[in-house]
Amino acid sequence: MDLHPRSCFGREAKSWNPKYYTWLQNLQTPIFMQEEWKDIPLAVRYPRERILAEFRAYFTNHCAWMIALAMTEGVHTVGLFGCQYGAASEYSTQRGSLEYWLGRFEHGGGQVILPP
Repeated sequence: MDLHPRSCFGREAKSWNPKYYTWLQNLQTPIFMQEEWKDIPLAVRYPRERILAEFRAYFTNHCAWMIALAMTEGVHTVGLFGCQYGAASEYSTQRGSLEYWLGRFEHGGGQVILPP
């Protein structure tokens, strides 16, 4: 999933992956994005309106959007890997939203897998 605006991926400008745009264009599996993009053949439009109609709007990160979608799609197990929302980083504002959605998921009977 990449719900960033097109300006964040529409060119090879990611410092952590200079070929990210090319990678998106050559994906072999669908990826949820804000829109279906002609230059990214497997981009699938994320159903934002449906999710916001069903849940409160407390989304500060991609994981929260993914968990909410999983809840509407009948997913019973989610795993989180590589989500370091530390309190002392720029991601500190994203941590609470992720914790909220994980709690909702588990409260609804879902299983959350966290790495050691």
